[in-house]
Amino acid sequence: MARQIQAADTLGVPTATFPTFGTLGVVVKDSGNHNYAMSCTHVVAAPNNPNSALLPAESPSTADLPKGANIVGKVWYWIPYENGTNFVDAGLVLLDPAAVQATNAPLGLAAGQYAMNLKASDYLLLAGRPLTVFTSRGKVNVTAGQVYGDVPVELNRKQYSFSWLLSYTATSGDLRDGDSGAAVVDDATGQFLGLHMAGPGGGLGYCCIAPLIWQDFPAYSLSIAP
Repeated sequence: MARQIQAADTLGVPTATFPTFGTLGVVVKDSGNHNYAMSCTHVVAAPNNPNSALLPAESPSTADLPKGANIVGKVWYWIPYENGTNFVDAGLVLLDPAAVQATNAPLGLAAGQYAMNLKASDYLLLAGRPLTVFTSRGKVNVTAGQVYGDVPVELNRKQYSFSWLLSYTATSGDLRDGDSGAAVVDDATGQFLGLHMAGPGGGLGYCCIAPLIWQDFPAYSLSIAP
């Protein structure tokens, strides 16, 4: 019998060489009605793991190797990092319908999701708005800040440059390493705005934004699952 998993659960890939863990950000589906768990590339396909395709993924994430009873599917596709400027840190785990049923219910998303159709420049208007980062520890309330370009981000022990990252500062709780991949949602509109991917620690964080995420998965015709 399939068990239930949901957005904000932990998610990991327990490889022997470089096990990774983070957060299941949002459940998406493709035009063929296949469901995927979306998280950050550095959660599901760390560059330190030379061949991440089809590796088993777990939720909740544990340290057991090579796999356990909590396998939810397999690493399917991800946006690789470039040596130049990067814009998106996102990857997909193809969920096994015989093993799990997945829901976005904890995110409280609006029925109509339009943020992925916005222009990246529209995010400049979000400064000062209350947002929520949905971590596995619970909700972290944040306030949106500037949109930054040329941000140096250390991922899997290597530094990369990212542009068009929305920044925010926590007003309750804090942001931690295992929060990578967590969904960032606009409190007022219920829009999925992007995936939390990094922060220098404490209350400051950055997310890659929904319009650029969707732009990088054109072959899948992705939409947000219920």
